[in-house]
Amino acid sequence: GGSGPDNIVAVGERGSITHWDGTDWRIMDSGTKEPLYGIWTNRPDHAYAAGMHETLLQYDGQSWTQVDVQGVEGFNGVWGSDEDNVYVAGKNSLLAHYDGNAWTTIDTGSTETLKGISGTGPEDIWVTENDGGLLHFDGSAWQALPFGVEPVNGIASVLPNEVWLVRGQAAYHFDGTTWVNQNLPLYENYTYTTIFGKSPHEIYVGGGFMMYYDGSEWTRLGEAKGFRSKGMWAASSEDVWATNANAEIVHYGCR
Repeated sequence: GGSGPDNIVAVGERGSITHWDGTDWRIMDSGTKEPLYGIWTNRPDHAYAAGMHETLLQYDGQSWTQVDVQGVEGFNGVWGSDEDNVYVAGKNSLLAHYDGNAWTTIDTGSTETLKGISGTGPEDIWVTENDGGLLHFDGSAWQALPFGVEPVNGIASVLPNEVWLVRGQAAYHFDGTTWVNQNLPLYENYTYTTIFGKSPHEIYVGGGFMMYYDGSEWTRLGEAKGFRSKGMWAASSEDVWATNANAEIVHYGCR
């Protein structure tokens, strides 16, 4: 996750957290050995990392500390519209929500493990379920949107009614009415494991390789392959970062 070219954070196994400040990568002391699955940051001195066994960490610019949230059994994805509106997807079909004052749990009506989460604001939030389903919040209620049985590996909401996701060997685009398969090329049967979007004209997907969409066509970025990325962030198509579960990091572009 990241908020700018000088603030990128990667998480992985055994509590690993590394931070890019625009010049160097630095290993951070997370205080845990639990696997970390999700990261969200909106500035260099503020971030959340989510992981196994109720591990939810907050960074204040100095250190990472555990956040106590009752009722949610383990965390996956984390996203916020700002620091006073943060959501974390839980493994027992619940969301944890921070409103700037306290953490509470939200029953979305799902019975599945909640995985990824993305949104454009408090009235437009998307959550993926372990069984391949999707949930959408419009500011007043949660709606279940079945999407097959294959798990969604990543989701990126860049504008209201402008949503992208990846699962298996396919990427899909939602225009507010219909999901359309992007028919991306397959390279050696690699699957797509993560996605990052900045606008309808700047979408990135990763898996065994990286692809970039400029609003009209898809282009493969670089020759790196076999890298099962779990997270991506890009300042531009010439400055793309990806990380995997082992906290290994690859970069595409000029630096």
